Amino acid sequence: IAYNQRLINYKRTKRDLMNQIDAQRVDLSMTLSGSVGTEGGTGIDAGFQSLFNGRNHQQSITLNLTVPINDKSLKQQLIQARVNLEKERISLAAEERDLRTMVKNNLSSIRSQIAGIKVAEETVRVSQQAYDIELKKQRVGLSSPNDLTATQNRLTAARIALINIKIAYLNTLTELQGLLATTLDEWDIQLRYSE
Repeated sequence: IAYNQRLINYKRTKRDLMNQIDAQRVDLSMTLSGSVGTEGGTGIDAGFQSLFNGRNHQQSITLNLTVPINDKSLKQQLIQARVNLEKERISLAAEERDLRTMVKNNLSSIRSQIAGIKVAEETVRVSQQAYDIELKKQRVGLSSPNDLTATQNRLTAARIALINIKIAYLNTLTELQGLLATTLDEWDIQLRYSE
């Protein structure tokens, strides 16, 4: 969103520069005006009839030529518009660089979290096997209840760690989708606009 806002600001500043360049040119404008009838007439030139009798018609043409010769304020505005455009270009490049960095960091985090999920799943599998063995040992009297409880606690901790890393993975994935503006597409959500 921040990048798109910066891009809109850049385009607006570019348009402002184009307007300032245009303001430096010679301007010839023409104004045409006309009126039919008057309210203040008397006799046959009064009222509604004055619109159609052909005597109360007025037309005018005005030509206006503007030549900006050595206009320091226009030149100053043009220079300021160029400076503003360069500032916006630099800000846009910085925003794009930041966005690329955030996307790369998120992708790196996702890769490491996927590897972490595999490790956590293996830890849960091994902890489950250890618990099953400890349970069998306790049934035949080779293990104490404390040993079984400790093994069960390790299994529970491994399951919690797996859940936490999956949550972190999904949060990072959601953040990446937000950066790429693909959240609605990923969840197959269609927007409808009503009038």
